[in-house]
Amino acid sequence: MARFLKSLASIGITKPATTVIFGLFFAAAAIFGITKLAVNNSFVEWFKKGSEVRTADTVINRALGGTSPGYIVAISKGDEYIKTPEAMRYIEGLQKRLETLPVVGKTSSVVDYVKRINLVLHNNDPN
Repeated sequence: MARFLKSLASIGITKPATTVIFGLFFAAAAIFGITKLAVNNSFVEWFKKGSEVRTADTVINRALGGTSPGYIVAISKGDEYIKTPEAMRYIEGLQKRLETLPVVGKTSSVVDYVKRINLVLHNNDPN
């Protein structure tokens, strides 16, 4: 291995144009390969169709809004921004937009909790 690395280093030193060409080729191949990647984090799909696991997953998806959670973290410049009505409206708008996507079952956010707490503190008065 040491001999191989030594000869590789000598090629890099004596033929820089060749080194650049090979580097560009490998970079292009890597970029092409990255575009072909598909991430599949659904372990349920590893089971046969009609299996108990797949059937349970289908029932849970219909009843509870999904079995694969996704999280979105909102970040602001100021620590206190999340407490403002403007931030709450923004998060609520984002939540409503996400609910229109076909791959999203149900959503919940801090806005839901704030609204519920407000309702309880005001004797279930929606105003």
